[in-house]
Amino acid sequence: MRRLGAAGIDFLITYVFSVIVYCMMISFWKMIRTMRGADMGNYSRLLVVLLFFISYILTNVIYSVFFDSVFRGNTFGKRIVGYKIYVREYKENRNWILKHALLKTGASMVYIITVLYYICTFRMPYDNMCGINSEIGKKESDGTV
Repeated sequence: MRRLGAAGIDFLITYVFSVIVYCMMISFWKMIRTMRGADMGNYSRLLVVLLFFISYILTNVIYSVFFDSVFRGNTFGKRIVGYKIYVREYKENRNWILKHALLKTGASMVYIITVLYYICTFRMPYDNMCGINSEIGKKESDGTV
């Protein structure tokens, strides 16, 4: 369950970062519209909502790519809960890192389903698609990690 706790901590960290990015985007957008003499019209509500999803996706992908590339997948959440990941040589591959980041972002957008899936299988939904070995789940469920 430590992996699930680490994923929850990472979710909170990326959510806070995405709110900061979102506020910066809205502030910049409002500043540009004010300088042009335009007001935030009725159509702007949909764009405001879309900007949050864009900021969330952007922040989550950057966070995941950064930690997969630089720290070999050891994110802040994994370090806090003391979860050591099973490192393999393919984690140096840029295509794998991007695929992992996008799938991880998708899983975090439906976090409740991800949690339920993990509780039932001791694996994240994207493990099979990314070729992550099932030894992670076995080690964690045995209590040896």
